[in-house]
Amino acid sequence: MADGIRLLINEPSIGLTDRTGLLCGDNVESSGSTWTTTVGQRGTSTIKMLCLAANPYQPEPGWPVFWQTIIGGTATTRFAGTIDSLETQFISNAGDRLIILTLTSLEQVFDVLEIPTRVYPIGTTWGAIVSDLLTNICT
Repeated sequence: MADGIRLLINEPSIGLTDRTGLLCGDNVESSGSTWTTTVGQRGTSTIKMLCLAANPYQPEPGWPVFWQTIIGGTATTRFAGTIDSLETQFISNAGDRLIILTLTSLEQVFDVLEIPTRVYPIGTTWGAIVSDLLTNICT
């Protein structure tokens, strides 16, 4: 595998899929795609994808997306987020489309989650606390 960048999208019907080939250029810079942060920090990303008329591909809001750099055959995730919104622009009479995805980093998603004050007895494990939050707050 050559050094470079990889765009992975976790699609519900087929799982984690390499969509690097849909970028609008030979690399991130020429495609006009960007990300503003690294893993562990808050940020956003914009992805510009070119879908020819024969390609029915259509991503959906909420799908997880990962930017990875590949150096010496080792892939490192540099951005993890979800599709916040998308815009489709038709760029030819044949039906070729430019799909512009706007992503929100996973850390930023949790910034808007308001958790009411909860009291746990001494000795409650982290696993029990997380399970309680996921069951009673995040559903």
